[in-house]
Amino acid sequence: MSENALAAFLNARIDEAAAAAWAVHDVSKCEALLYEEDMADAAARTPDCDCGHPARVLRDAGADRKLIAAYEAARAAIPSGVDWDEVTDGVTVGIADGLEAAVKIRAERFSGHPGYRQEWVPG
Repeated sequence: MSENALAAFLNARIDEAAAAAWAVHDVSKCEALLYEEDMADAAARTPDCDCGHPARVLRDAGADRKLIAAYEAARAAIPSGVDWDEVTDGVTVGIADGLEAAVKIRAERFSGHPGYRQEWVPG
């Protein structure tokens, strides 16, 4: 089976987000801290933000990777040489279609990226 462009695109964006998860960010602009007093308290403790955002980004990346792995496993279950859109095994197609829809939804958050394709817009 050829490389799945949707999975490759989303994996690349996940890798970028995970690599930047621990980057120090400006506490005054941290979107994870909702209230001014939270920002002031965090800034007084350290110039680094300890809001938990990096850990959430990494958990999110891990969850997305599991979803993509399930999607790719479902696609791999479709016999070689058979067009993804023409498979008639309802169970395999149903699982694969559901996972594909979920991956498209997760990829949609990167729709402003130049590598994002219109064919990935969830239907």
